Amino acid sequence: LDFVQRHDLLSLCVEKTEGTHETRDTGRDTLARLARLDPGRASRMLVSSRADSAHGIPVDVAVRSLMDAVRLADTRGTRECLHLYLRELFDADQDAGERWHDAQVSLYAEFHPNELLHFLETALGYDVSSALATCTARGLLKERVYLLARIGDVPTALDVIIGGLGDAKFAARFARDHLKSFHDESDLGDDDDETPGKYADELWEGVITRVTECAGSNPHLVGDLMDALGEVDGVDPRRVLRSAPRGIDVSGAG
Repeated sequence: LDFVQRHDLLSLCVEKTEGTHETRDTGRDTLARLARLDPGRASRMLVSSRADSAHGIPVDVAVRSLMDAVRLADTRGTRECLHLYLRELFDADQDAGERWHDAQVSLYAEFHPNELLHFLETALGYDVSSALATCTARGLLKERVYLLARIGDVPTALDVIIGGLGDAKFAARFARDHLKSFHDESDLGDDDDETPGKYADELWEGVITRVTECAGSNPHLVGDLMDALGEVDGVDPRRVLRSAPRGIDVSGAG
């Protein structure tokens, strides 16, 4: 890598022909080897090259070359190099790499899962169903909740929050925010004034039911939900207590 950088040989990984940019087999193999040696440094070299308007490697050429390198040698190093390059591109310009957002979901899940939720919240070019399948396979619970909310599957999102994350306070915030969004987007007439209230009541009943069903193995959920509902208008925390199994300790509830 030192030799390649010192003699500015990175561009030789890509053959530039008039009107198009085609990757040669030798260049592709070289890039694959560079990526395996040091993914972070190889990606930074490509990023630096992008800034050179005269001799730099265009983004689409760099990404295609990296994807070819992955196909040639599908190793952690080549995938990580592709991820780091696209990650840097996304940080600099969220729209520039939109066509590769689908690929980035699985790459973030593999290399920077702690950054995936932010990516999902801000990127526009990925397929939600495909991203949900990736997060489910990887056991990424908060990311699943976000995507389930995106497709309107609120019951399953609550199952993940309460049964998976074991977080009753998050469930209360999620339900509150969902209802606010529901009311903001609703275009109901005067004759349907009771419908939002009925939906809200059913949603809170679903939250309470899930919490009390999990209370046997996770008793703190009851107290946590009662605390959270104390800050929600129109929901009596005592509903939780009435549904809770006998003998559940809620002494910590404020």
